[in-house]
Amino acid sequence: MRLAALVLGAALLLAGCGTEYYPDPLADPATAPSPIPVIDTEEPDPTAIYLPKLDVGSTLIPLGLTGKTKDCPDGNCLEVPPVFTPEQAGWYAGKKKLEDGDEWKPGETGPAVIVGHVDGLFPDGKKGKPGIFARLKELTPGDEILVDQADGEQLRYRVTAVEQHPKAEFPWDRVMAETGKPTLQLITCGGEFDRSIGHYRDNVVVFTELVPT
Repeated sequence: MRLAALVLGAALLLAGCGTEYYPDPLADPATAPSPIPVIDTEEPDPTAIYLPKLDVGSTLIPLGLTGKTKDCPDGNCLEVPPVFTPEQAGWYAGKKKLEDGDEWKPGETGPAVIVGHVDGLFPDGKKGKPGIFARLKELTPGDEILVDQADGEQLRYRVTAVEQHPKAEFPWDRVMAETGKPTLQLITCGGEFDRSIGHYRDNVVVFTELVPT
């Protein structure tokens, strides 16, 4: 059983691509939606993602919400993969990682979310190690995204749009929109790196839809 997914944020706060955090407006009761019916699902967990056009791929780790940090004072922010392994991608697997059931998995009728770094840190701590989504903005409508599942099946998604937005104008209403179709949104950093605050100024979002088999 699961509840419909959290709307993870109305705006995006990033502390560089090594410490990206996605605020959760549900922490503010004024933005909380009406109760949503519980939905049964038997969709297997996603295990890997591959972007054929870019010739990059990664296993997928489950991501929950952070505790309180300097970049996420209320603790309601989406985790990201470790900064020292920026080649690792992750999927939003629920508030407490597979425990709450407040997520959509790839393949379900709803908006699944996968996040990855555009860059990260080398073992010696130096910045600039390429991330799994370093070239994400090079995708174009029609490109394929492949997602492996725990049961051995593979899902095929088709890119419908690639967009770049300032963090303060991040389109969470569209990223988490229930369109009646299985969708998957990929998110990473984008734009210029603002050294004064240690953040990228924008985010790149790739919108996709599941290709029927």
